[in-house]
Amino acid sequence: MTLPVGFSYDQRSPGIGNYIAVPEQVSGEMPDHDLTITVIYYKDLNGNKIPDSSE
Repeated sequence: MTLPVGFSYDQRSPGIGNYIAVPEQVSGEMPDHDLTITVIYYKDLNGNKIPDSSE
């Protein structure tokens, strides 16, 4: 995705069944340099929105 400098963004991470995204949502304002945001998906088999590895 390409956004202009100063553009505000607010994007929810896509859902994947039995997984939770961390972070679930990213937002901010585009800087004047490249920006990469990494979303990591963790197993959440019981659906409590807490990664199974943290329980």
